Amino acid sequence: MKLSTIIISAFLIMLLLAGLGSLSYSYISAKGVFEQEVRDRMEVAVESRATYINYYLEENQKSVFLISESPSITSFLKTPPGSKDYAADMETAKTRINSFLQEGVYKIFVVGKEGIVVISTADKELGTNKSNEDYFIEGKKGPYHDSVYYDQEDSKRTLIYSYPFIDDETQEVLGVVVAYHDTLILDALASDYVGLGNTGESFLVNKEFYMVTPSRFVKDAPLNQKVDTQNARSCFQHPMMSEEQIKKAHEKMFANPDYRGVMVVGTHAYLPLMEWCLIVKINKEEAIGTYEKELLRSFIYSFMIAVIFIILAGIILARRISRPINNLAEDVTEITKGRLEIELKPSRIYEVQNLIASMNRILVSLKLAVIKTGLRKQDIGLGEAIRAKEEAEERYESLFNGVKTGFLIVDLDTHKFILANPEMSRITGYPEKELIGSDFSMLHPKEDLHYVIKKFNELVEGKIRVAENIRVLRKNGEIIYCDISATTQNFRGKKVVMGIFIDVTERKETENKYRLLYETSADAIMTIEPPSWKFTAGNPAAIKMFNTKDEKEFISLGPWELSPKKQPDGQPSNEKAKRMIMKAMKEGSNFFEWIHKRYKGGNFPATVLLSRIEEGGKKYLQATVREIDGSI
Repeated sequence: MKLSTIIISAFLIMLLLAGLGSLSYSYISAKGVFEQEVRDRMEVAVESRATYINYYLEENQKSVFLISESPSITSFLKTPPGSKDYAADMETAKTRINSFLQEGVYKIFVVGKEGIVVISTADKELGTNKSNEDYFIEGKKGPYHDSVYYDQEDSKRTLIYSYPFIDDETQEVLGVVVAYHDTLILDALASDYVGLGNTGESFLVNKEFYMVTPSRFVKDAPLNQKVDTQNARSCFQHPMMSEEQIKKAHEKMFANPDYRGVMVVGTHAYLPLMEWCLIVKINKEEAIGTYEKELLRSFIYSFMIAVIFIILAGIILARRISRPINNLAEDVTEITKGRLEIELKPSRIYEVQNLIASMNRILVSLKLAVIKTGLRKQDIGLGEAIRAKEEAEERYESLFNGVKTGFLIVDLDTHKFILANPEMSRITGYPEKELIGSDFSMLHPKEDLHYVIKKFNELVEGKIRVAENIRVLRKNGEIIYCDISATTQNFRGKKVVMGIFIDVTERKETENKYRLLYETSADAIMTIEPPSWKFTAGNPAAIKMFNTKDEKEFISLGPWELSPKKQPDGQPSNEKAKRMIMKAMKEGSNFFEWIHKRYKGGNFPATVLLSRIEEGGKKYLQATVREIDGSI
């Protein structure tokens, strides 16, 4: 076998194995990074939807609790039938219960302690026997709610809540209030497809694995379509798992068949209040299929280029090694023919040069001449090594430019942008040549720079994984929102940070939509915080109710400043208000009736529900105030 063949074969095998390993690692790493980004986006989507659904369910429960605390209805239930006050008390109670009808609540009735409906917003329910119904039996014991079921009588899917009326003096159960809620708002919250493309959907599943909200793909799915999938089964195991086990289960679950048998990327959130699971998913082909194909194609092309390069490099190297040996063999042949004047050609290969030097010493003895030559071995192959490095960088840049996520490489020392991919240019509106050499001041509003740099340092130090809802200033002046993550690495001999930008503007707009629910609520909703216990926020209904100029004027006041000096029981409003606040902070909630005063106007009676809220290690109260018909 020729020496050139041996050299080419050995060189090809070694570099082929090394190149295949390196490219495989790059492919797997890039795929893993992208899948983690998809998983993170799905987790954000399910968590935001679960938060709004939980809030909606808790507000439903609070509204039923408010009815059970109504003094006028409680008084009616304590009035003996046939007494002179019975008819008047019934009329007052009926007026009061009708005042609790609102969007999403289509029927409310009160069941006496014997199980007979005594007042109702629907006349057909009056006098009916509910003593065998779960909502009455369980409602006498405490708060009760049922999962979604189909109300045949009213032809709609329904959520039922019930709560007992308790005599404060004897602690006797006087009756049960029952409220029927339709599922229109629940359907809208659960079936929010924003950010889920053309094949994504979200829905709720009950503990029997049946959908309770609509499907994007199956008609009449609620209470008919079963969802016995790995995603749903894993979700219903949450009550039996620790937080660490839940986290690991989410990390393992990525792509699985859904109820249609289609491979999807999905996740879930468990809602313990109703024992439901919220499922969010999107077809795998839409989520990662296109990227996976492009990545595989880039890998194949890179591998083919590497193979061709290795073969060519092997041929060149083999020729460079074998040529001086062939030349020496030809010169020795000439010497054997008596040509002692021949001049042996020097070689840069150390071993071949030693052989040439030995031959030259033989010639010296014959020609009385000394020929000395020699070069360093490490000079061999420098050009090929440089070209191999350039090829590797080109393959890396090919993958970098093909990803459908914004990438921005930042010098860790100067905070200057070194490199940006085409997707980053699309997100910001700046061509790559304008991004390179600039810094954070070009991509963020001036007033956000301090905050952005702080979050950048936290990402670099590993204190946070993602900086959420960062405002980005596009070239056309438009403000968009991005979630940004980052990794540190070496790039072209420098310590850099690779920033990963995901446009979440649609998600932000969805959050604003739910903020609108708060701002358009007919109830006056406000927050009060220690230590001053003054108002810290108020919705438009609160501003209108208390007749203040705006929210700024409203939050300069405290509850006692919007109350008369004394309450009807003779207690000073400021002292009693603080006792009510302390009770709510201790027990979690406090419902009571109160005489309020408009900032520029007269007094009026109202019901007040104080609810303790814990958020980010901070405790404060949310107050819901409803004006009782009639003013003082």
